[in-house]
Amino acid sequence: MNRYDCEFPSLGTRSAHDLAVARTAPRIPGPAWLEPLVQIPVMYRGGLKSPLELFTEANPDLSDRSRFVNLVADRLKNDSALVRTWQDYSADKRVDSGPYLDGTKVGYYADGRYRDKRSHPKLYIACADFIFREAQTILEPNQRN
Repeated sequence: MNRYDCEFPSLGTRSAHDLAVARTAPRIPGPAWLEPLVQIPVMYRGGLKSPLELFTEANPDLSDRSRFVNLVADRLKNDSALVRTWQDYSADKRVDSGPYLDGTKVGYYADGRYRDKRSHPKLYIACADFIFREAQTILEPNQRN
């Protein structure tokens, strides 16, 4: 941590630039589920609720994948610290199968193989795709696209 970084117990280290962007970035009104959804890894790190509980409480609309990914990507576009938090959430998962996020690459890991792999041009878009896959896997396990 250098002198330009700030430590937040629930968010980890954020650079002064990230803080300035987060404070000045205009918040586009979105559906009520959007903010609780994108904060899931922060809340999960707190240790009081499971991912199932957090995703269930957020209750995201998974009926239109494109709309979902666009809304989430727009929210994450100027919040690189939150994107990193989702990356950490993915890396720390203790499951033998499920969605993964690795930089700009997203997919499913099952039976020792990576499947349905996609590469995105931006980290925040990959993150939004991962969040959709994770929400769908947790909330609608038989509906995976």
